Amino acid sequence: MSTETIEKALLIRPGYVLEYATRYIVAIRGVVDEAGAPLEPTEVFRALHARRHPA
Repeated sequence: MSTETIEKALLIRPGYVLEYATRYIVAIRGVVDEAGAPLEPTEVFRALHARRHPA
């Protein structure tokens, strides 16, 4: 395998028209790295999620 970084784009299209001037967060489950190990959410995502869904 090459040591070059390959950038890929992921396009996500909503199933309905989104409201103008509104923020949305997209979460994707089951993402794995090249070795098949699950990727953990970043601290920023965890903090945003915790604000919306307190324990």
